[in-house]
Amino acid sequence: MNQAQSAIVKSVQQALMSLLNGTPARLLDQNGQCLDDELKELCETTNHFIEKFSEASDFLSSLSKGLLEIEPPRRNFLISPFKRLHASLRHLTWQTKQVAMGDLSQRVDFLGGFSDAFNSMIDSLREKREIELSLVQANTEIMDSLRYARTIQTAFLPNQQEMASNVGDYFIIWEPKDLIGGDIYKYETVPEGFLLSVIDCTGHGVPGAIMTMISGASLDRAVEKVGYKDPALLLTHLNRLVKSSLNQHHKETSSDDGLDIGICLVNKLERKLTFAGARIGLWCCREGDLYEVPPDRQSVGYKNSKLNFSYVNRTVAIDDNTIFYICTDGILHQTGGPRRLPFGKKRFKRLILDNCQKPFRDQMRDIQEAIETYRGDEPQLDDITLVGFNPFSVPGGQGSGIIRA
Repeated sequence: MNQAQSAIVKSVQQALMSLLNGTPARLLDQNGQCLDDELKELCETTNHFIEKFSEASDFLSSLSKGLLEIEPPRRNFLISPFKRLHASLRHLTWQTKQVAMGDLSQRVDFLGGFSDAFNSMIDSLREKREIELSLVQANTEIMDSLRYARTIQTAFLPNQQEMASNVGDYFIIWEPKDLIGGDIYKYETVPEGFLLSVIDCTGHGVPGAIMTMISGASLDRAVEKVGYKDPALLLTHLNRLVKSSLNQHHKETSSDDGLDIGICLVNKLERKLTFAGARIGLWCCREGDLYEVPPDRQSVGYKNSKLNFSYVNRTVAIDDNTIFYICTDGILHQTGGPRRLPFGKKRFKRLILDNCQKPFRDQMRDIQEAIETYRGDEPQLDDITLVGFNPFSVPGGQGSGIIRA
């Protein structure tokens, strides 16, 4: 073998060793060399192998980087085992996009443990979706039930036409914290004038609404039993009825529910209002002066409420300009403002004094806006009820109204 032939053989050996060591190999240069046919064929075959190896190396490098848009070289035996992997990864990418769009019917059947993990993920997503759909369905049914319950609770509220024909001028803000709540107000026309009550039951939402049904029915029974002319006696009898209805006569009972209530008996013939309250007071505004007719500090119906507690009647003379306000504690306890403090009694008194000279419809709007502004982004904490009325104003003359959340 001459020197030129030895050099060619050595170049082939070096090229193959470079490829085996994972480094690029240069193509063999045949120019200017007199080679026999066998050496020429060796050089051409070696160069073809180097080219195919380089193609395979570039493709596998792209595949390792996840560049699946690179097409595998054709007729390259070195990458034949990786072509199926490339196609499978492409299909997996498509499947992943389908899963992302919500198609959880996809299954992966290659890559061993990865397939198991991927399919397990899809199963978990499918289970999660089924749970979410069940929750959505359950929530829809619950909300439908609550909306129907609200219809029922609203039907228990007084007829506004009847109130407007006898109360005089008035407004009502009634805002349950949820669709239904534990606040309710009641009205009854009586020969002398009318009986008006505002009730704040334990809790809000469904439990509170159930308590309003019990409380409202118990108050009706109390009126039937002892009459309407003595609000304090009504409260005493109501206390007994609620404790009896909830079996709260003794401390061993598991429930401890009840209510706060204010009852106003307006006698238009004698121009006087008789008030009895259980932790709900009556506010009286006259000639720019606002004062509270205080309630008794004994709630109604709770386990610790004394069974034979005697509530007290308080009487207020009424002139043409006397305006009364009665509210539950949802307004006073509502947090808001820069320091997230409760609205409080002092701020409530200022709110009433700022608005009591306005027409009732304007009062309702401005008081509502003031409460919402103070609350800001804070959630409503409790049911809210506020009733304002002037028994001797011309019915509807200033613009009566009602807000229901």
